[in-house]
Amino acid sequence: MVIYHGRKSWKNGNSMAPLCALVKRAKAYVPNYKGIMFSLWGMSDQHITGDIQARAFLLTLKYARSSAIREKMPDTIHLFDSAQEMELEYLRVILLYLAHVMGRGKRELFLGLLQKHTSDRGGYMKTIADELSKMA
Repeated sequence: MVIYHGRKSWKNGNSMAPLCALVKRAKAYVPNYKGIMFSLWGMSDQHITGDIQARAFLLTLKYARSSAIREKMPDTIHLFDSAQEMELEYLRVILLYLAHVMGRGKRELFLGLLQKHTSDRGGYMKTIADELSKMA
């Protein structure tokens, strides 16, 4: 299974061959794997279902490199409103990933958004925010 989360729509069907730089004479010897292809950009957020972790992961991939992340990040955080501690650890991983993807230039903005949407969540979220602050 391939989950595509690029900035543009996927246009290569379900074949992996176009992704490989092929020497014309070697083309016959390179396997043309076909898989199940999911393009997150072509999927509405309502169709991204599953448990908290699966939805958060897929929504994060979908919007991580998009300016829409500013509007979508609170929704992803709120998926964890009734989460147990183990699920909150997964939120930590997602937020650290986003901080790295956004880069240093946008990290202060990201941290501000995080603090705005997690201020009522207590110690665990403060620990994550502190960790991200050190990265800024």
